[in-house]
Amino acid sequence: QPLIFALSSWSSFNIVSTVFKKPLAEKIYLDFISRLSSLQKTYSNIYFFNLDYVFANLGFSKIFDRRNWYLANCRVSDIGLEEIVKSLNSVLERIYQPSKKLIVLDCDNTLWGGIIGEDGIKSINLGEDGIGKAFLDFQKALKGMFNSGILLTICSKNNEKDVMNVFENHKFMQIKKEDIVNFKINWKEKSENIVKISKELNLGLDSFVYWDDNPFERQKVSKALPQVLTITPSDEVENWPDQLRSLNDFGKFNLTDSDKKKAYQYKIRSKFIHGKNKATDEISYLKSIKLKAKKINVNSSTITRAVQMTQKTNQLNLRTQRYSKKEIEILQKNKKNIIFLVDLADIFGNHGAVGLLIAKYLGKNIIFIDTLLMSCRVLGRHLESWMLKELKKSAKKNGINEIYAEYIKTEKNFIAKEILNDHNFKKIDTRKTNKISKNLKINGDFYYSNIDKITFPKANIYD
Repeated sequence: QPLIFALSSWSSFNIVSTVFKKPLAEKIYLDFISRLSSLQKTYSNIYFFNLDYVFANLGFSKIFDRRNWYLANCRVSDIGLEEIVKSLNSVLERIYQPSKKLIVLDCDNTLWGGIIGEDGIKSINLGEDGIGKAFLDFQKALKGMFNSGILLTICSKNNEKDVMNVFENHKFMQIKKEDIVNFKINWKEKSENIVKISKELNLGLDSFVYWDDNPFERQKVSKALPQVLTITPSDEVENWPDQLRSLNDFGKFNLTDSDKKKAYQYKIRSKFIHGKNKATDEISYLKSIKLKAKKINVNSSTITRAVQMTQKTNQLNLRTQRYSKKEIEILQKNKKNIIFLVDLADIFGNHGAVGLLIAKYLGKNIIFIDTLLMSCRVLGRHLESWMLKELKKSAKKNGINEIYAEYIKTEKNFIAKEILNDHNFKKIDTRKTNKISKNLKINGDFYYSNIDKITFPKANIYD
């Protein structure tokens, strides 16, 4: 279970005494967090955040209350307690819920000041002076998010030619055309365009954040698409960079190499979908793009990616089991368990680690598929067949002859429902398999197959 430390180093002192040495409380605090950091390297369930960062926003004089100490043995004020609760909630939310993946941006009076169709490229506010610098800094904050794996998309009621002219020719544009994974520049309703972006990228609307200066447009999107997080920007553009950076919804505990390549990988997906929609024969098309899948061992350098995938993969995920680093390390201790990541490449590029399979050994030459998941950006390539084929190879080497599996329905994983049926697993009554199901907590539909009877439709596209 998560163990959270939330600490503050505040204590009363006089400024003169700090000229040549740190206050004693700060020394103790720094020593403590140094030891805590060492523990975090061993125990991945330890979380730590510095309350001083939170308290400083409001001021320590408002956070601490001596009266509460003498009345209730509580050093902080009611305001301080509220701030602690908000901070804890943000950390807990990220432990148990995936972060947002994508931000939808307006253009006029959002990425730059003014209206491009009326003011022209030379007159919009974007530069190194005045209000133009505020928009410049907002774009720099967006660029930082892009570099950390957040996808940027454009949804603007505008003439496409005018907008593209700014992206391609304005010397102060920090966000480049190639940074945007999807453009929707037309006069349609923004909610309609956002739904199209969701379908084209195969990302759930609940992973979207919408940023627009226009309150009327925000209200329409919020009403039509309540799943999308619609931000109400500050009335002052000068506050936007800090407001954007302080959004916990995008926060991640760790940044992986895959995160940094996210935009590139989703652009690859767009090319794949475009080609697939034009093809008359799916199998011929999939063979033509030269799919290459490879097993990757889960070790110290790849376990963060494995954990991340269990935490945030929702659509193609048989059981939606969320695992911490420590929990996967425990599973690895049993050498009869089968655990591997899958790397995928094709003519469009390398998609990175996009699949994870965990099969638990239950004794008596039996395994149970605990986790089978894939990133939504590689759907349509039948990678699940290749993964199950690799599972069969490994299982046969270990003398396994029976495989059990489970499908647990969620709001998002309906596309995973047919995976087991498609590969010749049969749905069974758990009461008929007492010797197996009594060792498992079965919450969904239970399946069985003899290892020699599993079939792999369309896996030949990887041959």
